[in-house]
Amino acid sequence: MRRLAAGVAAVGLLFPGSAGACETPTPEYLEIDTSAAIDTTPPESPVLGEVRIGRSYGPRADGCSRSESSCDGSGALGVQIEPGYDDRTAPDDLGYLIRLRDGELPGGAAPSDRPVLLMSGGLYVHFPDPGPDEQEPIDVTFEVVAVDRAGNESAPTVAHATSPGDEGCAFGGRKRSGMVERLVVLIALSVFAVRRSHRRNSSFQRSTSQRSASTQMS
Repeated sequence: MRRLAAGVAAVGLLFPGSAGACETPTPEYLEIDTSAAIDTTPPESPVLGEVRIGRSYGPRADGCSRSESSCDGSGALGVQIEPGYDDRTAPDDLGYLIRLRDGELPGGAAPSDRPVLLMSGGLYVHFPDPGPDEQEPIDVTFEVVAVDRAGNESAPTVAHATSPGDEGCAFGGRKRSGMVERLVVLIALSVFAVRRSHRRNSSFQRSTSQRSASTQMS
Protein backbone atom coordinates (compact mmCIF):
# COMPACT_ATOMS: atom_id res chain seq x y z
CA MET A 1 0.00 0.00 0.00
CA ARG A 2 2.88 2.38 0.76
CA ARG A 3 4.29 1.78 -2.72
CA LEU A 4 0.86 2.44 -4.23
CA ALA A 5 0.52 5.74 -2.37
CA ALA A 6 4.03 6.78 -3.38
CA GLY A 7 3.23 5.92 -6.99
CA VAL A 8 0.08 8.03 -6.92
CA ALA A 9 2.14 10.93 -5.58
CA ALA A 10 4.68 10.43 -8.37
CA VAL A 11 1.96 10.36 -11.01
CA GLY A 12 0.60 13.53 -9.41
CA LEU A 13 3.87 15.23 -10.30
CA LEU A 14 3.34 14.29 -13.94
CA PHE A 15 -0.15 15.83 -13.76
CA PRO A 16 0.37 18.93 -11.59
CA GLY A 17 -2.66 20.74 -10.20
CA SER A 18 -3.11 24.32 -9.13
CA ALA A 19 -3.25 23.55 -5.43
CA GLY A 20 -1.79 21.17 -2.86
CA ALA A 21 1.72 20.27 -1.88
CA CYS A 22 4.05 18.78 -4.45
CA GLU A 23 5.44 15.46 -3.30
CA THR A 24 8.51 13.68 -4.64
CA PRO A 25 8.24 10.17 -3.19
CA THR A 26 11.30 8.42 -1.86
CA PRO A 27 11.90 5.25 -3.89
CA GLU A 28 12.15 1.82 -2.31
CA TYR A 29 15.23 -0.14 -3.34
CA LEU A 30 15.59 -3.83 -4.04
CA GLU A 31 17.66 -5.57 -1.38
CA ILE A 32 19.93 -8.12 -3.05
CA ASP A 33 19.94 -11.43 -1.17
CA THR A 34 23.48 -12.80 -1.32
CA SER A 35 22.25 -16.17 0.02
CA ALA A 36 20.27 -16.55 -3.20
CA ALA A 37 23.43 -16.52 -5.29
CA ILE A 38 22.67 -20.09 -6.37
CA ASP A 39 19.99 -18.52 -8.58
CA THR A 40 21.67 -17.65 -11.88
CA THR A 41 18.57 -17.38 -14.09
CA PRO A 42 17.71 -13.77 -15.02
CA PRO A 43 14.12 -12.52 -15.13
CA GLU A 44 12.31 -11.86 -18.38
CA SER A 45 12.72 -8.44 -19.94
CA PRO A 46 10.14 -5.89 -18.77
CA VAL A 47 7.43 -4.76 -21.18
CA LEU A 48 7.11 -0.98 -21.20
CA GLY A 49 3.72 0.70 -21.22
CA GLU A 50 3.22 4.44 -21.36
CA VAL A 51 6.34 6.61 -21.34
CA ARG A 52 5.78 10.23 -20.35
CA ILE A 53 7.78 13.34 -19.55
CA GLY A 54 6.02 15.73 -17.17
CA ARG A 55 7.33 19.28 -17.25
CA SER A 56 7.05 22.15 -14.78
CA TYR A 57 3.66 23.78 -15.29
CA GLY A 58 4.35 27.43 -14.65
CA PRO A 59 3.57 29.87 -13.26
CA ARG A 60 1.87 31.12 -16.41
CA ALA A 61 -0.54 33.87 -17.36
CA ASP A 62 -3.54 33.45 -19.66
CA GLY A 63 -5.25 36.74 -20.36
CA CYS A 64 -6.50 38.09 -17.03
CA SER A 65 -5.88 34.85 -15.14
CA ARG A 66 -2.71 33.40 -13.65
CA SER A 67 -2.12 29.76 -12.81
CA GLU A 68 0.51 28.13 -10.65
CA SER A 69 1.37 24.62 -9.55
CA SER A 70 2.95 23.36 -6.36
CA CYS A 71 5.24 21.30 -8.61
CA ASP A 72 6.69 24.35 -10.39
CA GLY A 73 10.41 23.83 -10.83
CA SER A 74 10.18 20.01 -10.96
CA GLY A 75 9.80 17.57 -13.83
CA ALA A 76 9.78 13.80 -14.16
CA LEU A 77 10.26 10.98 -16.61
CA GLY A 78 7.64 8.31 -15.92
CA VAL A 79 7.52 4.77 -17.32
CA GLN A 80 4.75 2.23 -16.76
CA ILE A 81 6.10 -1.35 -16.49
CA GLU A 82 4.61 -4.77 -17.16
CA PRO A 83 6.97 -7.06 -15.21
CA GLY A 84 8.37 -10.17 -16.80
CA TYR A 85 8.44 -13.60 -15.15
CA ASP A 86 11.20 -14.79 -12.83
CA ASP A 87 11.47 -18.36 -11.53
CA ARG A 88 12.32 -17.40 -7.92
CA THR A 89 11.29 -13.77 -7.37
CA ALA A 90 7.65 -12.67 -7.25
CA PRO A 91 6.73 -9.99 -9.83
CA ASP A 92 6.11 -7.33 -7.16
CA ASP A 93 9.55 -8.02 -5.65
CA LEU A 94 11.54 -7.42 -8.83
CA GLY A 95 13.68 -4.29 -8.98
CA TYR A 96 14.41 -2.14 -12.03
CA LEU A 97 17.20 -0.02 -13.38
CA ILE A 98 16.82 2.83 -15.88
CA ARG A 99 19.99 3.61 -17.80
CA LEU A 100 20.37 6.50 -20.22
CA ARG A 101 21.79 5.47 -23.57
CA ASP A 102 21.64 8.79 -25.39
CA GLY A 103 20.73 12.36 -24.43
CA GLU A 104 20.41 13.84 -20.97
CA LEU A 105 17.79 15.10 -18.55
CA PRO A 106 17.69 18.73 -17.35
CA GLY A 107 20.18 19.63 -14.67
CA GLY A 108 22.23 16.53 -15.46
CA ALA A 109 19.78 14.41 -13.45
CA ALA A 110 20.55 10.70 -13.59
CA PRO A 111 18.51 7.61 -12.71
CA SER A 112 19.40 5.67 -9.58
CA ASP A 113 22.22 3.15 -9.95
CA ARG A 114 20.40 0.87 -7.46
CA PRO A 115 17.47 -1.34 -8.52
CA VAL A 116 14.18 0.38 -7.60
CA LEU A 117 10.86 -1.28 -6.80
CA LEU A 118 7.83 -0.24 -8.85
CA MET A 119 5.48 2.41 -7.47
CA SER A 120 1.91 1.95 -8.76
CA GLY A 121 3.36 -0.05 -11.64
CA GLY A 122 5.79 2.65 -12.68
CA LEU A 123 9.30 4.06 -12.45
CA TYR A 124 10.00 7.78 -12.08
CA VAL A 125 13.13 9.85 -12.57
CA HIS A 126 12.81 13.41 -11.24
CA PHE A 127 14.75 16.41 -12.51
CA PRO A 128 14.87 20.19 -11.91
CA ASP A 129 12.80 22.06 -14.48
CA PRO A 130 12.19 25.81 -14.91
CA GLY A 131 8.95 27.36 -16.16
CA PRO A 132 7.77 26.76 -19.75
CA ASP A 133 9.43 29.92 -21.09
CA GLU A 134 12.87 28.64 -20.06
CA GLN A 135 12.52 24.91 -20.71
CA GLU A 136 14.94 23.18 -23.04
CA PRO A 137 13.80 20.31 -25.27
CA ILE A 138 14.39 16.79 -23.96
CA ASP A 139 15.34 13.91 -26.23
CA VAL A 140 16.55 10.77 -24.46
CA THR A 141 16.95 7.11 -25.28
CA PHE A 142 17.06 4.81 -22.28
CA GLU A 143 16.85 1.15 -21.31
CA VAL A 144 14.99 -0.59 -18.51
CA VAL A 145 16.41 -3.73 -16.89
CA ALA A 146 14.63 -6.05 -14.43
CA VAL A 147 16.67 -7.36 -11.48
CA ASP A 148 15.75 -10.33 -9.28
CA ARG A 149 16.63 -10.81 -5.62
CA ALA A 150 19.81 -12.68 -6.52
CA GLY A 151 21.01 -9.68 -8.55
CA ASN A 152 20.48 -11.26 -11.98
CA GLU A 153 19.68 -8.69 -14.68
CA SER A 154 17.32 -9.24 -17.58
CA ALA A 155 18.05 -8.23 -21.15
CA PRO A 156 17.26 -4.52 -21.56
CA THR A 157 14.11 -3.05 -23.05
CA VAL A 158 14.89 0.19 -24.91
CA ALA A 159 12.60 3.23 -25.19
CA HIS A 160 12.73 6.81 -26.44
CA ALA A 161 11.14 9.93 -24.90
CA THR A 162 10.95 13.51 -26.09
CA SER A 163 9.53 16.82 -24.89
CA PRO A 164 9.54 20.09 -26.86
CA GLY A 165 10.02 22.04 -23.64
CA ASP A 166 7.17 24.48 -24.13
CA GLU A 167 4.01 22.39 -23.72
CA GLY A 168 3.79 22.40 -19.91
CA CYS A 169 1.50 19.50 -19.07
CA ALA A 170 1.56 17.77 -22.45
CA PHE A 171 0.28 14.24 -22.94
CA GLY A 172 0.63 12.26 -26.16
CA GLY A 173 1.21 15.44 -28.17
CA ARG A 174 -1.92 17.19 -26.82
CA LYS A 175 -2.30 19.63 -23.95
CA ARG A 176 -4.32 18.32 -21.05
CA SER A 177 -5.73 20.42 -18.24
CA GLY A 178 -8.37 20.14 -15.54
CA MET A 179 -8.49 18.40 -12.19
CA VAL A 180 -11.10 15.89 -13.42
CA GLU A 181 -8.83 14.47 -16.11
CA ARG A 182 -5.92 14.23 -13.70
CA LEU A 183 -8.07 12.49 -11.09
CA VAL A 184 -9.37 9.99 -13.65
CA VAL A 185 -5.82 9.10 -14.70
CA LEU A 186 -4.65 8.73 -11.07
CA ILE A 187 -7.58 6.45 -10.20
CA ALA A 188 -7.19 4.39 -13.37
CA LEU A 189 -3.47 3.83 -12.82
CA SER A 190 -4.00 2.94 -9.16
CA VAL A 191 -6.80 0.44 -9.85
CA PHE A 192 -4.85 -1.05 -12.74
CA ALA A 193 -1.76 -1.48 -10.54
CA VAL A 194 -3.73 -3.20 -7.75
CA ARG A 195 -5.53 -5.59 -10.11
CA ARG A 196 -2.36 -6.40 -12.05
CA SER A 197 -0.44 -7.01 -8.82
CA HIS A 198 -3.13 -9.45 -7.65
CA ARG A 199 -3.07 -11.35 -10.94
CA ARG A 200 0.75 -11.54 -11.05
CA ASN A 201 1.08 -12.72 -7.47
CA SER A 202 -1.65 -15.34 -7.92
CA SER A 203 0.14 -16.65 -11.00
CA PHE A 204 3.48 -16.71 -9.16
CA GLN A 205 1.96 -18.57 -6.20
CA ARG A 206 0.41 -21.20 -8.50
CA SER A 207 3.74 -21.64 -10.25
CA THR A 208 5.55 -22.00 -6.90
CA SER A 209 3.00 -24.54 -5.65
CA GLN A 210 3.30 -26.59 -8.83
CA ARG A 211 7.10 -26.57 -8.57
CA SER A 212 6.93 -27.68 -4.92
CA ALA A 213 4.49 -30.49 -5.75
CA SER A 214 6.72 -31.65 -8.58
CA THR A 215 9.75 -31.69 -6.23
CA GLN A 216 7.89 -33.77 -3.63
CA MET A 217 6.78 -36.33 -6.22
CA SER A 218 10.32 -36.75 -7.44
